[in-house]
Amino acid sequence: MKAKIIEILPDFSEKITNAFRNLKRTELSDQFTTLELDYWTYDAEVQAIYIYLCGHRPLNIAEKNIIRIIHDECIEFSELDGIVVADIDNLGRISGIEVINRPDITEQLSKVQSPIRY
Repeated sequence: MKAKIIEILPDFSEKITNAFRNLKRTELSDQFTTLELDYWTYDAEVQAIYIYLCGHRPLNIAEKNIIRIIHDECIEFSELDGIVVADIDNLGRISGIEVINRPDITEQLSKVQSPIRY
């Protein structure tokens, strides 16, 4: 069973949801609170983490076969420590979060799941 990202990274998640709200993106703030950690990658050379999220609503047949999923938008949170960027797909879903120079996040994620290393 996968864990919700807000349970794994409560303080970090609160800052992200607040940042989405500050950007008037409440739909993304609300969505983030429901998402789960799928897996994460770590590149030690540049201290980069990518958190892959799951738990989105199922796609309907048109979304799967006609519209298809592509990357649509990056949202950088300048008010957070390090570099934090959310990736949003063309259906308005948060697909992942890139985090650079945040060893505290690496440590917290490592307690739950081992990373895939590059």
